[in-house]
Amino acid sequence: TYVFFYRAADNFNWREMSDLRGFRIGGSEGYSYGYEFDQAVKRGELNIDYVSSDILNLKKLQAKRIDLFPSDIQVGYYLLNQLFPALQAEQFKHHPKPIVEIETHVLFSKVDLSRGKLLQAAFNKGLQELRANGTYRKLVEQASLSYYSQTLYHN
Repeated sequence: TYVFFYRAADNFNWREMSDLRGFRIGGSEGYSYGYEFDQAVKRGELNIDYVSSDILNLKKLQAKRIDLFPSDIQVGYYLLNQLFPALQAEQFKHHPKPIVEIETHVLFSKVDLSRGKLLQAAFNKGLQELRANGTYRKLVEQASLSYYSQTLYHN
């Protein structure tokens, strides 16, 4: 789930792409933020400045050089809590409306089908064990996603 991160002191709300006009948006090179967003950028409707990393964008957001930063919600909060002390990290929020939701998958090669099935079984078993012994929940909470973790560890 990609959302906009912004400074908590700012009053930000949006419903559609046209609501984003006038905001300085930071993007990371090589990322797609969904078809609708990418098309608005191509049409020149959004003021976006691309840099080489999410970390640079969060620093630019803190320094008020951009107003919004689109990011995967999990990655965004993880990076905020890695980059900034707790009191500074709390100065950022995300808007609840997703920019785009993208499914992710674990892929196994079909070249060696028997090996792929073994890897899939091992992955599923390991994931089940992590969930059963509470490690999965701890990992999610360590990434400061406790507000988001109900969805993650109950699926």
